[in-house]
Amino acid sequence: MLHLKSVLLAGVLLYGGGKYTINGKIEGDFNGKVYLSAAEGFTPVKIDSAIAKNGKFTFKGGVKIPDLYFISLEDKKGQMLFFLENSKLNVTLPADSVWKGQVKGSGVHDQYVKYNQEEGQFTAKLDEISKALRALNKNKEASEAERSKLMEEYRTVNKADMDYIKNYIAANPKSVLTPFLLQSKYSLYRFTELDSVVNNLDKSVMTTNGAKYITNYISVKKKTDVGQPLTDFAFPDSTGKVIALSSVVKQHKYVLLDFWASWCGPCRAEMPQVKEIYAKYKSQGFEIFAVSLDASAAPWKKAMQEFNMQWPSVSDLKGWNCEAGKLYGVTGVPYNVLIDQQGTIVAKNLHGNGLDAKLKELLK
Repeated sequence: MLHLKSVLLAGVLLYGGGKYTINGKIEGDFNGKVYLSAAEGFTPVKIDSAIAKNGKFTFKGGVKIPDLYFISLEDKKGQMLFFLENSKLNVTLPADSVWKGQVKGSGVHDQYVKYNQEEGQFTAKLDEISKALRALNKNKEASEAERSKLMEEYRTVNKADMDYIKNYIAANPKSVLTPFLLQSKYSLYRFTELDSVVNNLDKSVMTTNGAKYITNYISVKKKTDVGQPLTDFAFPDSTGKVIALSSVVKQHKYVLLDFWASWCGPCRAEMPQVKEIYAKYKSQGFEIFAVSLDASAAPWKKAMQEFNMQWPSVSDLKGWNCEAGKLYGVTGVPYNVLIDQQGTIVAKNLHGNGLDAKLKELLK
């Protein structure tokens, strides 16, 4: 994306008027391209590249504010996440495990490393307890009291972990690390809490990727909440015919906008019951409008045939970058929205017996 690169590297007003220099060293045999990527939501977008010579490379430029970036190697799996600021940074990358790279010279990244070390104590303990639970479940002689004790310990440590994260976010409103954490951990909060959490952030960090992501997330969720009108879109089906959501809604009493994917295990698991519900209520004015988050046509079409889907299924084949997914704030699948014939959202994320009961109530 040349336009993004030009913004980052041009002589615009950068914080402190400074520039960054990244001096990189690659451990192992590698002399190809090295990529520097900015974060757009959760997606790395390449903004610069360099050629590694004798295992060394350099990037130079400037950023408006310290933020999340990535470094990756051509034809190598993984990437190193780090916080870039206008300073001199030294980066060391293992050629075959880029994600283990080390960064020196970024105060913000140092904060991130310290946070990971502190919060990592909780996750390490949770992993330890989970391992003990798995072993206990394989032991036929283990008592229920032993299981209960471990489960209680897990709940205690998990709460301490969540409290640590929330307290860190609340106590550091001016840190550019905080919006990143909020972007990654927003599920720890009730949706009604998020507005006040975001409002607590200092204005100086509101242009970071994390702040923009969570602000947009809140906006989208409000626009697609129960009682709101549908947000229309039109995608092609498996034959190439473009179908608009609104056109389907107008023809049926209730339409389930269903986000799924062929690779989604839970989507596949619930499909038999979805088919039963569809057969049960179709004659009463119920329809499904499925949106696949597949990135290629072949697995999408194969899954449709495998499950013998009788309802419209569309996709823009952009995977997690699905435009309809963005419109409805989809962060995981399966996810659905129930819409009435007037185009009003009446329910969200109904599955199994919950969907059956809601349709029975509405179509009685």
